[in-house]
Amino acid sequence: MRVRSILLSLTIVLTFISCGTQKAAVSSTDEGPIIQTKFLGAEFGDSPFRVYNRISRYRPVKSNDGSYTVTDQDFGGYSWHFVQMQFVEKMLYIVNFQQEYRYESAANDRFDSIYRMLRMKYGDMKPTSNGNGFSFTDAHKNMVTITVHPGTSKGG
Repeated sequence: MRVRSILLSLTIVLTFISCGTQKAAVSSTDEGPIIQTKFLGAEFGDSPFRVYNRISRYRPVKSNDGSYTVTDQDFGGYSWHFVQMQFVEKMLYIVNFQQEYRYESAANDRFDSIYRMLRMKYGDMKPTSNGNGFSFTDAHKNMVTITVHPGTSKGG
């Protein structure tokens, strides 16, 4: 018997600019708030080697197909089961915080709580193209997205 699970995902994405990466050192500009670019001691644009060295000092890090995963991490006032860091052109590009739920109501409660927190911090958020979440893009084209994905647990 397979159990249905719900995956709540908070994804933060860096946008590359022709001269390199855009790193925000401030929390807001005249154009609005700036999305955080530093996570667990690593920054967007860091090399895989640098990210691994910074994070592995404090946490076990698993390497999977060119990405790194950390388990059971607190961030933004919430505990996350998985934090996955992905690279593009050998630079940290995506940080994805994930939490699985057995009950849709629990996932929706946390989704609503995080959505309200992000709206207070960043302002209006747009629905994602597939309609399963919301996103905000800052003046530097960095993006934060929160989504919920219903699915089936792999372990049964």
